[in-house]
Amino acid sequence: MTVNVLVVDDEERVLGLAKSTIDLDGSHGIRMAARPPRRATPINPALSLLDMLMPKKGGITVCRGLKELPEMHNVKITLLVVTAAGPQPRPW
Repeated sequence: MTVNVLVVDDEERVLGLAKSTIDLDGSHGIRMAARPPRRATPINPALSLLDMLMPKKGGITVCRGLKELPEMHNVKITLLVVTAAGPQPRPW
């Protein structure tokens, strides 16, 4: 069974890490995005992983926008913070 996952992050390294971690067995359809999509289709994700610290719009704002899309209303969204430079001040 294929499970579709939408991953939104502005860092290519994080997108690559997410793809390699999620798709270990090749049974996941993964859509990667450097910015929030206007529509979640055509993959109809079961889960979305969303970066909290995107430069133009924060993760909470993007999450609210995604939840307004009819096709994303019932999709679970997990907010992520990935840093490589040590602790960062929290924007919330």
